Amino acid sequence: MAEKYILTYSNYSYSESEQDLLMQLILDVTNDCLNMGMDANDDVIVKALGFLSNNHQKHFQLIEYWALDGEPLEDCFALTDKVREIKNNKWLKL
Repeated sequence: MAEKYILTYSNYSYSESEQDLLMQLILDVTNDCLNMGMDANDDVIVKALGFLSNNHQKHFQLIEYWALDGEPLEDCFALTDKVREIKNNKWLKL
């Protein structure tokens, strides 16, 4: 499921708000995949997180939402630790 959103995100020119919506869908589906036991190193998840990382400035609000700073990981999304890694790596370079 995430693959079609990733393909759409990467192959078409959309407005920033449309790209943000697509990224939200990608992250929602990716989080569901992790909750269902998919390996975090699966190609689809790696691609999704790669797009988020490469477009971190465009999606900073989504990163803030999914990172849940200050919350213990056991109370967070399955995706939170990966989003925090992106946030910490990108914010240090800004």
